[in-house]
Amino acid sequence: MSAPILCPARHRLLLVSDVDLPSSASLAEHFLQTPSLSSLTLDALIMAGNCASDPADDRLPSAEEDAAQIGSLTCLLSQLENIVCRVLYVPGDRDPFMIRNPTATAPRLTPNSRNLLKSYLKVSYKLSAVGACEPLSPSCLSSSSPDGIDSDDDEDLVEQQQREARDRFRHDVQELVRGGEEDSRKPRLPDSAGPQQSILVTSLRRGSAKDNPLVEYLQTEAAQRQHLLHVASLGTEEKLDASVGDVRLVVPGSLSKRGDFALVELRREGERWRVDSVEFMTVGGSKGSRRV
Repeated sequence: MSAPILCPARHRLLLVSDVDLPSSASLAEHFLQTPSLSSLTLDALIMAGNCASDPADDRLPSAEEDAAQIGSLTCLLSQLENIVCRVLYVPGDRDPFMIRNPTATAPRLTPNSRNLLKSYLKVSYKLSAVGACEPLSPSCLSSSSPDGIDSDDDEDLVEQQQREARDRFRHDVQELVRGGEEDSRKPRLPDSAGPQQSILVTSLRRGSAKDNPLVEYLQTEAAQRQHLLHVASLGTEEKLDASVGDVRLVVPGSLSKRGDFALVELRREGERWRVDSVEFMTVGGSKGSRRV
């Protein structure tokens, strides 16, 4: 079956991660005041959390902090919608509880934003976006729970629990992509629709790109067939543009600490999408590296 006549053959995406309210306002102002950017046609902005919390803070937020973060996140999303009216985001492990545990009936924080966590969203012809967040580390959970791990416990036990948590996370992502769980937030992709591709957006625990728990998964045949682009947040200032087989892995860097963001162009060739280029840029700075 051929693509619809009006189906776009190209998409341009703006990618950000590690965002706070001041940096979102600076980014919106930068786009408004930079002619080469304000003239761009953007199809969506994709944000990988943490979105309203400090990724370096190992504490779980209190109820009062949670409520305040919801207000900050709403303002943050509104700022980003001044750049492009379609904002797709995945919260981080320390973002407000309500957005880390979305339900089918949960209200949107703003009219033009969508929380991708544990859900599929069709973004174009044969192209969807799906989101996942790596859970809190056992050490973080133990600091906020009377039943958690004491500081005197064996470090080997902590490492074992961290490995098990990452294994569960990989399994959960694979189940989400396959639509293996019967959940209204995770609808199956219909087999009759033909081959589908997806943009996988993840918020990962603070660490380096080499510690990405999904690299092994991305190398599988199923992931290579399914995913076009993996947008990841690491909670650090690290930027990355790499290929894992046919999947492009992009870590946009830190918008809040360095003003980093990335522009990605997608191009459709027949029934399949491909990443045409990735360009890193900085708020208030010149253009960075561009890779096709």
